[in-house]
Amino acid sequence: MTCFRKVLKLLEPPKQFGTSTYWAQINAHVKVFIGGPRRISGIVHLLRILSFLSLAILCSPFCYVAQLLGFRFVVVDLSQIGSLLWLDSFLREDRLNKKTPKIKMLICRDGATCANAYILDLYEPYVTYVSNPFLKIILSPFFVNPWLQSNTREYEHTRTFSGKIENEKNRTQKIYQEYAGSFGLNLISIPPEDICKGYDIIKDILPKDRPFVTMHARESGFNREKYKSLRNSNIRDVESACKHLIARGFFIFRMGDSSMSPISEMASRLGGNIFDYANSNIRSDFMDCFLISECDFFVGGSSGLSSIPPLFGTNSVNVNFYNTNISLGFIPGDLTAFKKYRYKESDELIDFYKSVRPPFNRNLTPAEMDEHGVYLEDNTDVEILATVREYVENPAAQETQLQKISKQSLPAGSFSYQAKGNYSDFLLSIYKESNSRTFTAR
Repeated sequence: MTCFRKVLKLLEPPKQFGTSTYWAQINAHVKVFIGGPRRISGIVHLLRILSFLSLAILCSPFCYVAQLLGFRFVVVDLSQIGSLLWLDSFLREDRLNKKTPKIKMLICRDGATCANAYILDLYEPYVTYVSNPFLKIILSPFFVNPWLQSNTREYEHTRTFSGKIENEKNRTQKIYQEYAGSFGLNLISIPPEDICKGYDIIKDILPKDRPFVTMHARESGFNREKYKSLRNSNIRDVESACKHLIARGFFIFRMGDSSMSPISEMASRLGGNIFDYANSNIRSDFMDCFLISECDFFVGGSSGLSSIPPLFGTNSVNVNFYNTNISLGFIPGDLTAFKKYRYKESDELIDFYKSVRPPFNRNLTPAEMDEHGVYLEDNTDVEILATVREYVENPAAQETQLQKISKQSLPAGSFSYQAKGNYSDFLLSIYKESNSRTFTAR
């Protein structure tokens, strides 16, 4: 990063999202300043946050007037592709209620750290992006003011580190269903001319008139934070499912970024019916969106990319999802197989009812799992294959009794509460066979 870029980064208004509130950031930088090896960096970032916060608080009367006039200064982490779901939820709710004019819906945008510029461009009919560094500084009090900003973190699911549940009354699923009922599934869509462009790009890859699915198994290449590695899965665990999809006539695009491990041997075993898009020269922000928008359905897991299919009204079959409480999809027909908690001493499954309540309703760290005497088990290739078959062979299936019971067990206000998607019936049957009280007591 050049010196100029570093200076611009320091002048960027600080954001708070997830567990990274202003106060948490201040505390972290104080610790770095006191005892860390990068004391100068710590004091620079500490002064940056304190300066922006002080200015924002001093300008509170102006921020309040702007709010009364209908302006909304939206805070969203555009560097993470999963956060685009929270932006989408925020805008859907605004369309349902306030219908804020584009000129009054403001979002700071930095092209260098944008997870997917093409998707952001699709939201331009609803928002005004502030990209000029000097204009950002002028407007920073409105974006930083902790009491008057519009922060999309309220649509996010429960985060990892805190024992406290941050969003006990999450309304993201409710907003999606209300918007779908009033306006249809999509807030955004790819223009027809871009769709033609996308098909032209893959014309020599996708056999003519052949349906295709997109598939993604999270690895640690894009985000190397250790605690997030529990969300990872192995692309080779879906090989049996791939064989089934190919036998049913589907072609497969393996999604991801350039840090993903190559799958040349797997592709050879599958007879060339899977394309490693993640490591190809056609990969782009636009093609990410095009493939997910146009595929028959998406096979994914606990990654930011799994947040994109509902933006385009595409069904998802998610496997190895962590955790149970946040895993259900938005669209009727969506299916999920989640990672399972087992007790270390007995290897028995934790009862489903317990798995969607504290402390297991959030992503526990390895240390926290040790504290509670549990470990996390990935889905087997048999479970993954069964979940994919469940969707492919009966995509419009009515809810089974086990699926109804599992959704009735979700606490009101949890992220998956009121979801239209379902848990894999095959996976739930494993819980029933293990004498899970959630299913045997009814």
